[in-house]
Amino acid sequence: MSSEELTQLLGEGAAAAGAVASHTSEFAEESETVLRTDRWTKRTGTRLAEQWSELGVEGVTKDDAPVAADAIETLLSSKPTLAERPKDATRARWWSQLMQSPECAALRSRTVASAAVAEIAAAELAKQWIAYAVEEGDNQAEDGEEESPEQSVARIRSTREALSQANQAAEEAEAVGAGLGLGSGSSLEAKQLAQYTRRLRGSTNLAGIMKMAGRFIAKAQRLQRQRLDLPGMEITGIELSGDLGRLLPVESSLVAGAVPELEVLALARLAQRRALSYRRTLRTPVQMGPIVVSVDESASMGGERIEAAKGLALAMASIARAQKRPFLLCAWSGTPEIRCASGSPEVIVEWLESFFCGGTSLVGPLHTLPTEAWPEGKIGAQSDHIIITDDDVGITEELLAEYQAFSKRMNLRTFGIGVGVRKTTTLARFCNGGVWCLPELDLNNPAVDVVLSIGPTTTTN
Repeated sequence: MSSEELTQLLGEGAAAAGAVASHTSEFAEESETVLRTDRWTKRTGTRLAEQWSELGVEGVTKDDAPVAADAIETLLSSKPTLAERPKDATRARWWSQLMQSPECAALRSRTVASAAVAEIAAAELAKQWIAYAVEEGDNQAEDGEEESPEQSVARIRSTREALSQANQAAEEAEAVGAGLGLGSGSSLEAKQLAQYTRRLRGSTNLAGIMKMAGRFIAKAQRLQRQRLDLPGMEITGIELSGDLGRLLPVESSLVAGAVPELEVLALARLAQRRALSYRRTLRTPVQMGPIVVSVDESASMGGERIEAAKGLALAMASIARAQKRPFLLCAWSGTPEIRCASGSPEVIVEWLESFFCGGTSLVGPLHTLPTEAWPEGKIGAQSDHIIITDDDVGITEELLAEYQAFSKRMNLRTFGIGVGVRKTTTLARFCNGGVWCLPELDLNNPAVDVVLSIGPTTTTN
């Protein structure tokens, strides 16, 4: 066969293939979804539509399974792709506009690896599309017609609002999951996370607490990674030894005979324990006791102060869970009565919602807490107690001696954070871990850095 005949034959084949490809979309079946979805995604869409309808997501009904499938495919798929023949051209234009936005890429970076967070954010996308379809349904361009500038602006505004709400929901869901100790691996946990997230979003006070908790938890994770005394093996230098497993690469190569003339000399150094080797230090964690956070709920702590204080308390609870330590959240005011929470997410949410709104007395965290509600833990293990208050009130000598004896028995470190307090005379008498006076409780102060860096102490071998 000549080259001309081969070229002609290939050209005809390419033309035929192009003709088939150009007509493929004409014969493809119309898709209920505007994205390419598999059977798993469609089943997930059906489940989510029913779940969102039960949770009261505005405008969503059980019949919106295709919309739910598109929403979860957008946020969970590694490469969402538009369907060839979507049945709803208007929704296809809206979804195409949404996926082309840089805000969508930023949102996907936090949802692709977390199915639970993706489901919560997807509900916001579905809700916004349904609202757009209701408001702009009669103003859409027909097939083949060119859109007006007003129609394009309305679609862009709607997709931006959808991404803004979805991003906010994802951020709050991450904070709720970390603060309440909810995982994101199973559908049951995802449903619980969605319920608590919607409950907290419906309350201005709780939303403020979770917003601060998310910020504190993010900083805690960063500070914990930066600690220099983390458990594990660490190379701390070079020394002479006869340990074959610790030899430097150059010594290992000589022992293996890389340079025949030096092999005998290298073996001699190894036998005499004079070979260059890594010095390794093994840090093993010391058993740790509970983490307890006592928050002053006097009337002057209301508003942003209590939101920040309880947000920090949730961050400490997340640290305790990560370190597998018991934890207790304690609220106190002007009476010996205290309110405690640990373990159950429902109990923690009730603790967040309540507020004593009384005076300030240290009887609660110093007397009632150690004697009645202190978490069980091995005596002698390191325990930590963080007290957050906005009033440096006095205490009796009897109460001070009682708490100091308890601290010694439990190997307890106590940290005092005075918010809006100019001088912490009383706290300084028994807070052996540190005392701080802060104008406001926020991320940018040394007190927060210290308490969020709390971790297991280690011994070196």
